[in-house]
Amino acid sequence: MNKNEFISIKFDLVNGLIQWYTRKYHIKLSELRDYAYDSNEVDKLIMEKGDYVIYEVYEIERPVVEGEMIFGVTRIFPGVIGQEYNFTRGHYHVNKMAGEIYVGIKGCGLMLLQDLQGNFFTEVLERGSLIYIPGKYAHRVVNTCDEDLVFLFAYPAIAGHDYELIKKCGFKKVVLNIEGKPTIIDNPKYNKCKQS
Repeated sequence: MNKNEFISIKFDLVNGLIQWYTRKYHIKLSELRDYAYDSNEVDKLIMEKGDYVIYEVYEIERPVVEGEMIFGVTRIFPGVIGQEYNFTRGHYHVNKMAGEIYVGIKGCGLMLLQDLQGNFFTEVLERGSLIYIPGKYAHRVVNTCDEDLVFLFAYPAIAGHDYELIKKCGFKKVVLNIEGKPTIIDNPKYNKCKQS
């Protein structure tokens, strides 16, 4: 092993900024249309406010080989899409043996977790939280606060991401702002899709 195989990065634990990354991308409101509880609200917001960024990802890429890890930081901006709190698309791992770790840096929210059999769980994600996600669970993060929700993630480079199954079937539950409080309700779109 040589020095060039190591990565050392300055990481601001107050606001979650990292000094260096190999890839940055963002997901805009329009890209969440097929994932949202109410797609009409997506269209309405785009007409009113334009196609704004919901969340951004700063990632350190590594070769997609056994033993390598990909890691980085996600920042979800506060807000709602109609009543639904801002959220990430969510995904399953293609490699069901590949787990993932999330560490809360700033803000507060919920992690939604479900498996292909429809078992559903939630975990609080906030500053100081450390959540391990087994590879067979789909996961989505929802920002339920009025500030940015920032978290660090790390997963095996061979994990792979399946966003299409989430787009097709959705999550079993969604998180809505009802009377100013995060409320978890059944997702009617999920019921229309049989997951196997």
